[in-house]
Amino acid sequence: MITPQDDFFGHQTAAPLHEPAADDSGMTVFTERFWYTGQVVPGGRLAFNVGMGRYPGRGIVDGYAGVSMDGRQFDYQVSRHAGDRPLDPEAGALRIEVQAGFDRHRLVVAPNASGVAMDLLFHGRMVPNEEGRELIRKDGVLYSDVNRFVQLGRYEGWIEFDGRRHAVDADTCWGARDRSWGRRLELRTEAGDAAPSRFPPMFYAFACLQFEDEALHFFLKEKAPGQVRFLGGSRSGRRGQGGAPVPIVGVTHALDWDASAPSQVVTGGRLTLAFADGSTRALSLRALPGRYFLKGGLYGGLDGWNHGDDKGPLHEGARRWDFADPADRALLRSLADQVLEIRDGARIGYGALQCGLSPGYGRYDEVAHLPPM
Repeated sequence: MITPQDDFFGHQTAAPLHEPAADDSGMTVFTERFWYTGQVVPGGRLAFNVGMGRYPGRGIVDGYAGVSMDGRQFDYQVSRHAGDRPLDPEAGALRIEVQAGFDRHRLVVAPNASGVAMDLLFHGRMVPNEEGRELIRKDGVLYSDVNRFVQLGRYEGWIEFDGRRHAVDADTCWGARDRSWGRRLELRTEAGDAAPSRFPPMFYAFACLQFEDEALHFFLKEKAPGQVRFLGGSRSGRRGQGGAPVPIVGVTHALDWDASAPSQVVTGGRLTLAFADGSTRALSLRALPGRYFLKGGLYGGLDGWNHGDDKGPLHEGARRWDFADPADRALLRSLADQVLEIRDGARIGYGALQCGLSPGYGRYDEVAHLPPM
C-alpha cells in the first residue's frame, strides 16, 4: 500500500516508504533518532532533553520531552503507530520541525497532562561533528551498525513546567543535538526485565562541549583503561567561517566522582584531547548543578515501557521525579546529561557529559559498584 509520503524523495528500495528495508532479526533493532540537549548557563540549574525515534521494522514512532531544575525532573512521553505518516517527526503533543538543515530546528510540545510544554528554536551555531559509522560484529553477530553526527548550538524560546514558564535566549541557553540511524542493541535496565542488558567491563563517555567559537564532541568506548573499542568525534568552528572539522584521535581522562551518590556522578576532572593535525587540548571540568536523567525519556525502559514498544495507536505518559527521594533516584539510575563548565586556559565554555563504567573496567573503583547506565 502506498501513502501520501511516497510522493516525496527518500526511497532506497522498491518498497513504499512505510515498509522497512530490513526486518529486526537478530539482536539489533533499526532505529532512527532525533535528540536534543540544552543547559541554561552560567548557573547550570536548568537542563532539558527532547528526543524522537522511528522504528520502521515495528511501525512505531515515539518520543519524549523533559526538564530538570533544582533537584526535580518533569517528563512527557509519547508513542504512536507510524501508519501512513512514517516520516513525520510528530507524536501526540510533541513535534519537531526541521526548518533548515544544519541551521534551525523548532521543538514544540503543546499543553498536555504532564505539565511540560515548550516552543524552542535550536540554532546550529557550529559545523556538525560527524562521529562516523560504528560497526561492531563479534563471532558473526552484529551488535552495532550506527551512524551519528552531533551539532552544537544555542536555543531560544520558552519552556513550561511545574506551573511556570521560563523564557530562554541564545546568549545563555547552550546545547547540542544529534541525528543517528542504524541497527543497535536495545538498552534494557529495568529491574525484573526478562531480557536485561548485560555490561561487560567498559567505560563510555559521550561529550557535547563548546566555547564561543568552537565545538568539541566525542563518543569514547573503552574495554579497559586505554583500550579503545570505539572513538568518534571532532573539533569544529562556527558555521560560515571556513575550516573543516578536525577528527579527535585520542582521549585521556582523569575524572572525579561523587562516591556518596546513589549513582555514578561526575563532579569534575580533566580531559586531554588529541587531534588528527597533531595538536592537543587539555580541558578542566567542573560539574554544575543541572542533570537530566535519560530514564525519563524511556532509555532502558520505564514502568515496562521501552523504546519502540507498541503501545497502541497513540499513548502518552508523564512522570515527575524528586532527586532527594531514594526510590526515585534508584529508578533513575546513572545515565544522565551532566551539565559542565569547561576551561581551556582563560577560555570558559559549557556542555553536557554522559559517562559511566561497569565492574571490571579497572579504574574508578569507587563507583564501579553503581549502575553504569
